[in-house]
Amino acid sequence: AHACAAPSSAEPAWKAKLRAQDAEIEAELGAVESEVERRMEEDVQRLATAAAPGAGAGQVETVDVHRLRQRIEASLMHLQDGLVERGTEVRLLLLAALCGEHLLLLGPPGTAKSELGRRLNGTCGAKYFERLLTRFSVPEELFGPVSLRGLEEDEYVRKTEGYLPEANVAFVDEIFKANS
Repeated sequence: AHACAAPSSAEPAWKAKLRAQDAEIEAELGAVESEVERRMEEDVQRLATAAAPGAGAGQVETVDVHRLRQRIEASLMHLQDGLVERGTEVRLLLLAALCGEHLLLLGPPGTAKSELGRRLNGTCGAKYFERLLTRFSVPEELFGPVSLRGLEEDEYVRKTEGYLPEANVAFVDEIFKANS
Protein backbone atom coordinates (compact mmCIF):
# COMPACT_ATOMS: atom_id res chain seq x y z
CA ALA A 1 0.00 0.00 0.00
CA HIS A 2 1.11 3.52 -0.67
CA ALA A 3 1.78 5.85 2.22
CA CYS A 4 -0.58 8.78 2.31
CA ALA A 5 1.32 12.03 2.04
CA ALA A 6 0.34 14.73 4.48
CA PRO A 7 -1.84 17.31 2.78
CA SER A 8 -0.31 20.70 2.27
CA SER A 9 -2.07 23.74 3.64
CA ALA A 10 -2.91 24.81 0.07
CA GLU A 11 -4.41 21.41 -0.82
CA PRO A 12 -8.23 21.40 -0.89
CA ALA A 13 -10.02 19.12 1.56
CA TRP A 14 -11.62 17.09 -1.24
CA LYS A 15 -8.19 16.28 -2.63
CA ALA A 16 -6.91 15.11 0.76
CA LYS A 17 -10.03 12.97 1.18
CA LEU A 18 -9.54 11.49 -2.30
CA ARG A 19 -5.89 10.70 -1.48
CA ALA A 20 -6.98 8.93 1.73
CA GLN A 21 -9.63 6.94 -0.15
CA ASP A 22 -7.06 5.90 -2.77
CA ALA A 23 -4.76 4.66 0.00
CA GLU A 24 -7.61 2.64 1.54
CA ILE A 25 -8.51 1.14 -1.84
CA GLU A 26 -4.89 0.23 -2.51
CA ALA A 27 -4.61 -1.49 0.88
CA GLU A 28 -7.85 -3.39 0.33
CA LEU A 29 -6.76 -4.45 -3.15
CA GLY A 30 -3.51 -5.82 -1.72
CA ALA A 31 -5.45 -7.79 0.89
CA VAL A 32 -7.82 -9.21 -1.76
CA GLU A 33 -4.93 -10.23 -4.02
CA SER A 34 -3.18 -11.96 -1.10
CA GLU A 35 -6.36 -13.83 -0.20
CA VAL A 36 -6.91 -14.92 -3.81
CA GLU A 37 -3.33 -16.21 -4.00
CA ARG A 38 -3.76 -18.11 -0.73
CA ARG A 39 -7.04 -19.69 -1.80
CA MET A 40 -5.71 -20.64 -5.22
CA GLU A 41 -2.76 -22.35 -3.56
CA GLU A 42 -5.19 -24.28 -1.32
CA ASP A 43 -7.25 -25.28 -4.37
CA VAL A 44 -4.17 -26.46 -6.25
CA GLN A 45 -3.22 -28.66 -3.30
CA ARG A 46 -6.81 -29.92 -2.88
CA LEU A 47 -7.23 -30.69 -6.57
CA ALA A 48 -3.85 -32.38 -6.76
CA THR A 49 -4.67 -34.54 -3.73
CA ALA A 50 -8.03 -35.51 -5.20
CA ALA A 51 -6.46 -36.21 -8.60
CA ALA A 52 -3.69 -38.47 -7.26
CA PRO A 53 -5.30 -41.94 -7.48
CA GLY A 54 -2.28 -43.88 -6.15
CA ALA A 55 -1.48 -41.51 -3.31
CA GLY A 56 -2.38 -42.45 0.23
CA ALA A 57 -4.03 -40.14 2.74
CA GLY A 58 -2.04 -36.93 3.05
CA GLN A 59 0.29 -37.80 0.17
CA VAL A 60 0.50 -35.63 -2.93
CA GLU A 61 2.27 -36.55 -6.14
CA THR A 62 4.50 -33.56 -6.88
CA VAL A 63 4.36 -34.19 -10.64
CA ASP A 64 0.58 -33.73 -10.62
CA VAL A 65 0.86 -30.56 -8.52
CA HIS A 66 3.46 -29.13 -10.88
CA ARG A 67 1.38 -29.96 -13.97
CA LEU A 68 -1.78 -28.57 -12.36
CA ARG A 69 0.04 -25.38 -11.40
CA GLN A 70 1.26 -25.01 -15.00
CA ARG A 71 -2.27 -25.45 -16.35
CA ILE A 72 -3.66 -22.87 -13.92
CA GLU A 73 -0.90 -20.39 -14.78
CA ALA A 74 -1.50 -20.96 -18.52
CA SER A 75 -5.22 -20.36 -17.97
CA LEU A 76 -4.47 -17.16 -16.06
CA MET A 77 -2.23 -15.92 -18.87
CA HIS A 78 -4.87 -16.76 -21.50
CA LEU A 79 -7.63 -15.03 -19.55
CA GLN A 80 -5.51 -11.97 -18.83
CA ASP A 81 -3.90 -11.57 -22.27
CA GLY A 82 -4.46 -8.06 -23.62
CA LEU A 83 -6.50 -6.84 -20.65
CA VAL A 84 -5.23 -3.87 -18.67
CA GLU A 85 -5.44 -3.92 -14.86
CA ARG A 86 -7.73 -6.96 -14.72
CA GLY A 87 -5.39 -9.32 -12.87
CA THR A 88 -7.49 -9.47 -9.70
CA GLU A 89 -10.72 -10.03 -11.64
CA VAL A 90 -9.10 -12.77 -13.72
CA ARG A 91 -7.80 -14.56 -10.62
CA LEU A 92 -11.18 -14.26 -8.88
CA LEU A 93 -12.94 -15.60 -11.97
CA LEU A 94 -10.65 -18.61 -12.24
CA LEU A 95 -10.85 -19.22 -8.50
CA ALA A 96 -14.65 -19.16 -8.63
CA ALA A 97 -14.61 -21.57 -11.60
CA LEU A 98 -12.25 -23.97 -9.82
CA CYS A 99 -14.42 -23.88 -6.69
CA GLY A 100 -17.68 -24.22 -8.62
CA GLU A 101 -18.94 -20.93 -7.25
CA HIS A 102 -20.61 -17.86 -8.77
CA LEU A 103 -18.91 -14.51 -9.27
CA LEU A 104 -20.68 -11.15 -9.42
CA LEU A 105 -18.69 -8.51 -11.31
CA LEU A 106 -19.86 -4.93 -10.84
CA GLY A 107 -18.41 -2.11 -12.87
CA PRO A 108 -19.01 0.55 -15.49
CA PRO A 109 -19.55 -0.35 -19.15
CA GLY A 110 -16.47 -1.25 -21.14
CA THR A 111 -14.48 -2.89 -18.33
CA ALA A 112 -14.23 -6.34 -19.99
CA LYS A 113 -16.79 -8.15 -17.83
CA SER A 114 -18.40 -9.97 -20.75
CA GLU A 115 -15.01 -10.60 -22.34
CA LEU A 116 -13.87 -12.37 -19.19
CA GLY A 117 -16.93 -14.64 -19.35
CA ARG A 118 -16.28 -15.52 -22.98
CA ARG A 119 -12.60 -16.14 -22.28
CA LEU A 120 -13.42 -18.40 -19.34
CA ASN A 121 -15.73 -20.38 -21.57
CA GLY A 122 -12.94 -20.69 -24.15
CA THR A 123 -10.63 -21.98 -21.44
CA CYS A 124 -13.16 -24.47 -20.08
CA GLY A 125 -14.81 -25.48 -23.34
CA ALA A 126 -18.15 -25.69 -21.54
CA LYS A 127 -21.72 -24.77 -22.45
CA TYR A 128 -21.93 -20.97 -22.50
CA PHE A 129 -24.90 -18.66 -22.05
CA GLU A 130 -24.91 -14.88 -22.41
CA ARG A 131 -27.84 -12.48 -22.18
CA LEU A 132 -28.35 -8.74 -21.80
CA LEU A 133 -31.34 -8.04 -19.57
CA THR A 134 -33.66 -5.05 -19.88
CA ARG A 135 -36.75 -3.96 -18.00
CA PHE A 136 -38.74 -5.82 -20.69
CA SER A 137 -36.89 -9.14 -20.24
CA VAL A 138 -39.05 -12.18 -19.56
CA PRO A 139 -38.14 -15.45 -17.80
CA GLU A 140 -38.23 -17.31 -21.12
CA GLU A 141 -35.09 -15.43 -22.21
CA LEU A 142 -33.13 -16.98 -19.35
CA PHE A 143 -34.81 -20.27 -18.58
CA GLY A 144 -36.19 -21.28 -21.99
CA PRO A 145 -39.68 -21.37 -23.43
CA VAL A 146 -42.51 -23.34 -21.85
CA SER A 147 -43.07 -26.66 -23.59
CA LEU A 148 -46.42 -26.62 -25.40
CA ARG A 149 -46.42 -30.42 -25.57
CA GLY A 150 -45.92 -30.46 -21.80
CA LEU A 151 -48.85 -28.09 -21.31
CA GLU A 152 -51.04 -30.41 -23.40
CA GLU A 153 -50.18 -33.13 -20.87
CA ASP A 154 -50.91 -30.81 -17.90
CA GLU A 155 -47.22 -30.40 -17.07
CA TYR A 156 -45.38 -27.10 -16.69
CA VAL A 157 -41.91 -27.77 -18.09
CA ARG A 158 -39.44 -25.62 -19.97
CA LYS A 159 -37.22 -26.42 -22.92
CA THR A 160 -33.91 -25.51 -21.29
CA GLU A 161 -31.46 -26.65 -23.98
CA GLY A 162 -29.26 -23.65 -24.87
CA TYR A 163 -30.47 -21.58 -21.93
CA LEU A 164 -29.17 -20.71 -18.45
CA PRO A 165 -30.19 -23.95 -16.66
CA GLU A 166 -28.00 -26.01 -19.02
CA ALA A 167 -25.00 -23.66 -19.03
CA ASN A 168 -21.73 -24.31 -17.23
CA VAL A 169 -20.51 -20.73 -17.79
CA ALA A 170 -23.00 -17.86 -17.96
CA PHE A 171 -22.78 -14.10 -18.29
CA VAL A 172 -25.97 -12.22 -17.48
CA ASP A 173 -25.49 -8.50 -18.10
CA GLU A 174 -27.36 -5.54 -16.60
CA ILE A 175 -29.13 -7.63 -13.95
CA PHE A 176 -29.98 -4.57 -11.89
CA LYS A 177 -31.83 -3.00 -14.81
CA ALA A 178 -34.08 -6.04 -15.28
CA ASN A 179 -37.56 -6.40 -13.88
CA SER A 180 -38.28 -8.81 -11.03
